[in-house]
Amino acid sequence: LLGGEAPANDRTLVWVRREGRDMMGIPHYAVRQGDYKLVVNHPFDMPLLFNLAEDPYEEAPIDMQGNRIARQLEDLLQEHIIESGRIPWRDPQGKDHGLPD
Repeated sequence: LLGGEAPANDRTLVWVRREGRDMMGIPHYAVRQGDYKLVVNHPFDMPLLFNLAEDPYEEAPIDMQGNRIARQLEDLLQEHIIESGRIPWRDPQGKDHGLPD
């Protein structure tokens, strides 16, 4: 990569963060595929779509109305949220909270 072009990356990336106090642990999400990134900065706000190739600092959101890429990223994010909710876990006391039979 030193001095050359970066290889194409077709992976879908999903970020999730949970804020404390003010947001009471409500998650914030972002999903990126190719040059496009969909950001949900606040759970009650509309998502924002950016073309990172043209707007790397995410200053000018793209109109999402009828936008095929926005819909695709929303679907990918929704799929991720559903799938991640299916992951079994254990609480700090070691009690298993697996999936029901």
